[in-house]
Amino acid sequence: MDMENPIHRELTVKQVVENHAQAIPVFIELKTLCVGCHREKFCTLEDVAVAYEMPFDFLLEKLCASIQIPIEE
Repeated sequence: MDMENPIHRELTVKQVVENHAQAIPVFIELKTLCVGCHREKFCTLEDVAVAYEMPFDFLLEKLCASIQIPIEE
């Protein structure tokens, strides 16, 4: 995990939306049902990427952009 980036694979959807409400539109834009789902406290971002068949790096990029965290390459 990158210590500079608070967004990582093991975070749950609930942790992300509680700490970064500005990320909520990302889940909606990507047409996930994550926000408000009864499993949001269990599903990790990795789980979301797998379930919605999207590359994790794509999801990470979108979330980081929404909370204005630069991604180091």
